[in-house]
Amino acid sequence: MINEFNEKSLDFFQDYLNGKVNEDLAHKIIALEGVSGSGKTFAAKQLIKKIKTKVFYLSHEKIKGTKLKDLNNIKVIENSLIFIDNLQSYIKYDSNIDITPEANLAILNLLSKVKETKRAGLLITSDALGIFDYEITKRIELIFQLNPPNSEAKLKFLKEKFGKHLNKNFIETISKNSIGYNIPDIENVVKSAYRIGKGKFSEESIKTALKGYTPFEFLEYNTLKCIDLNFSNIIGKEDVKEKLKNFIFCLKNKEAIKKLGLKRPNLLIFTGNPGVGKTYMAKALAGELNYPLISLNAKKMYSRSNPLEVMERSSNFIERFRECIVLIDEVDKLLGRGVFGEDGVQQGMMNDFFDGTNNIPDDVVIILIANQASGLGEGVLDRFNVIEFDYPSDNDRKEFFKIKLENTKKIFNANFSISKLSRVTNGMSYRNMEKLWNEIIYLRLKNKAQLSFKDIEKVAEPFQISKSYAQLYG
Repeated sequence: MINEFNEKSLDFFQDYLNGKVNEDLAHKIIALEGVSGSGKTFAAKQLIKKIKTKVFYLSHEKIKGTKLKDLNNIKVIENSLIFIDNLQSYIKYDSNIDITPEANLAILNLLSKVKETKRAGLLITSDALGIFDYEITKRIELIFQLNPPNSEAKLKFLKEKFGKHLNKNFIETISKNSIGYNIPDIENVVKSAYRIGKGKFSEESIKTALKGYTPFEFLEYNTLKCIDLNFSNIIGKEDVKEKLKNFIFCLKNKEAIKKLGLKRPNLLIFTGNPGVGKTYMAKALAGELNYPLISLNAKKMYSRSNPLEVMERSSNFIERFRECIVLIDEVDKLLGRGVFGEDGVQQGMMNDFFDGTNNIPDDVVIILIANQASGLGEGVLDRFNVIEFDYPSDNDRKEFFKIKLENTKKIFNANFSISKLSRVTNGMSYRNMEKLWNEIIYLRLKNKAQLSFKDIEKVAEPFQISKSYAQLYG
């Protein structure tokens, strides 16, 4: 979306077209550049609505004015605006996918005509002006870079476009939970909510639409929105929760932390054996912050031919976001298997990525999940706040089985000793405790009789072996 400074510049361009400012001191040729869906066309249409001069345009959108056939021989008259939407779609390319000399000449002629004509203006939108010759781009007097809309811009768009249909709470819900979405994505969410609500909007239809809609660019990632999980749903891990509560405080007081010279609070490493609740805690943190959670899997990156290309693409993807958690799981599979040398160029690139120096906002929380943080290298560890996860304590295990037994009583009476269950699962992860509990219940249902503690110990043996293996090999 367009920022406040650029918006004022467009207002001045509008005043020029309406004859309110000195023509000799005004910019006559302006371009709006940005990725697809960043709001270029929307901003242009808003300007066109406010001007009184004649408008001639090339666009696939419905615009107020006279539609042109092509770029060739456009007649520029006094007191007029020429609007070309997505310029690169109206030019011809040769067999090498270069712009033809004829297309370059047509654009240069148009630029010259606009400059020479009294009170004429040219407004261009483009995904990438870099494809054009320097002789063309240097004649464009102002180029505005548009980014995917932030929360403020989305609120403004939703109010202007759908304010008649959506109340304030609905608009805020969509804005908050559409992090990284572009304008067409937001429109699709609104239309989906209307369809789901069978011609009406409700909180349920909007949340269902947000959860069900995935922008095309998100398909490579797993995105969770409107997360209900929070710290109260986590059994035990009080030390970790306390650290994360401190983290939340720091995140909400970023400026003070920055002035004190402390580590950026938005960079975290969750480390510990498999199954001890690292990923689950990340989801709970997202719920506490009311942030969406975007998951990348480093193991999949490692399997690609060039992990660095994947990381660069991921970095560009993350730059679109505000107020979200980006979770990179199994990151030690990428950094700890000799793919990157500690002092190599690749490691430096990775350090830059994880340090957030590639324009990643400081309100984006990056969490790396690693079984063994030692393999990540000092360059990464120095930049991140490390939080260690241990196996569940005796109290944690007792609380786990207490909840399980309470749920089981709804179906049948399971007279198991919580203390004995805790003892036999000492050193197990939550993941293995869950598997063990399932095996115990299956056996109880199969035998239709109470199980002895010896039966439970026998069922537990394979999980104790896997626990030992995990401790040895990670």
